[in-house]
Formats: sequence, structure tokens, C-alpha cells
Amino acid sequence: MVLTLVSSPSGQYEDTYIGPEQEFLVLHLDPHTDHLFRVCARGEGRTEWSPWSVPQTGYTTLAPHEWCPGSEGYILSSRRNIAMRSDSSPSKAGVLYSNAPTYFCGQTLTFKSVHTLPPLSVSSLL
Repeated sequence: MVLTLVSSPSGQYEDTYIGPEQEFLVLHLDPHTDHLFRVCARGEGRTEWSPWSVPQTGYTTLAPHEWCPGSEGYILSSRRNIAMRSDSSPSKAGVLYSNAPTYFCGQTLTFKSVHTLPPLSVSSLL
């Protein structure tokens, strides 16, 4: 299957997914934007692709998650969706707040720890 998407003003389709799966989750879509999707496929053992489907329009309604700027001890990415602890003041890194309630009960959140401290030995705890 090939899934393509148009979401830029240029109007050019871009490949979003190429592979064997019949379902695919598209991530990192801009909010409050029309997205035009189309798909084509080829059967098992076939070499030719089907014609493109009739384009389908989807509209994103959720705003992207943003961390609150000015949180001491953290550096935010340009889109404020990624927060990294600052090495300059690790002891001052406190609570990190989001800009708005963009997630709700029942949604899955995934946190990725890129850097962790080495484990403490038992003797250092005594």
C-alpha cells in the first residue's frame, strides 16, 4: 500500500507510508489544517499498482502539545513540544507544566528518557 498526503500550500502529494500494512497512523500533523489523503495498492504477487483512490479530506482539530515557556532548569525545542533538562542548573529543575490541557483521560502518553544518572551503589546509600 502507498499512502500519500497533501497538507502544504504547494499542493504536492508526499509519500506518507509505503509498506504491507493496511492501517497506518499519521503523526505530526499541523492543527486546524485540511489534509488530503489518497491510497493505492497492489495485490500479493502482482507487479502493477492500482489506480489512486478518490482523495479524502481530513481535518485536525487538536492543538499540538506545548510545554510552558520559562520553566527553570529546562530547555524547550523551537515548537515547545520537547523539553530537555538543562545541565547548567540540574538541581533547580522543578515541575514542568504544559501550556494547556491538550491530553485527556484515556489517552496514551509516552515519555522517553534520553539520559539517566548511573545507578547508585548500596554503599553510597549508607
